[in-house]
Amino acid sequence: RTWQASYVAITCCLLTISKHAYEIIAEEPGYVTDAIMPLFFCAGVRMRFPVACSVLFLHMVLLAVHHYYLLTETTCTVGSGNTQVFVCDEHFILRGEYSVVQFGLVLLVGAYVYVSERFARHNFAWDVRISSARGADRDILKGMYPEDVVEAVFTSFRNNQNDKMDRSVSSTETI
Repeated sequence: RTWQASYVAITCCLLTISKHAYEIIAEEPGYVTDAIMPLFFCAGVRMRFPVACSVLFLHMVLLAVHHYYLLTETTCTVGSGNTQVFVCDEHFILRGEYSVVQFGLVLLVGAYVYVSERFARHNFAWDVRISSARGADRDILKGMYPEDVVEAVFTSFRNNQNDKMDRSVSSTETI
């Protein structure tokens, strides 16, 4: 599992670096992909929070360097014709509203990754508690009754649960 997580993190970092390098070399603005890429990497790939923070930090550093030092008149112009917009100030630094939106989206993605990992950890803790409670119930029943009676009770309970599931599925199908 660890090598897979490392592979995903390294791949995301390399893709981020190559995307920004392409934008600098080709002088192509990538303001939309700058906003979508962190969401795709961190939420779509479902990285762990510390790894996602490192990928987001790399992305924010590359954004800051690119937006404050490497913008030209070509990369500051978005659109063409009547829909052409100049997104930089007179010193070729990205205007504040665009930077705030991009960095805000990165922070929102970081918050999403944190909440989703926290939910996964709570879900795992509840699953562990439920399985230990089921094991304790089984031990109590084994202490009170013979093994074949305990198995019959658990089989009956499972069949009853399956019948309830079948009824709930069939009732939703008729609606």
